[in-house]
Amino acid sequence: YAEHGGALLLGIKGVGIICHGDSSPKAVKNAIRIAIDFVNNHVKERLEEGLAAFQTKGNER
Repeated sequence: YAEHGGALLLGIKGVGIICHGDSSPKAVKNAIRIAIDFVNNHVKERLEEGLAAFQTKGNER
């Protein structure tokens, strides 16, 4: 887990990364790096768009 730092927290209006309570400094650093990457690459917005498209296709059936 130290390489990734944490896991993406879904269901919030922003970017959240959950880390283990006993995370090493390396894990925390990597979690922060991943959060910055998610913001810079608009991951939240892309997930919202993908889920909206998926829901639309599901309603067409």
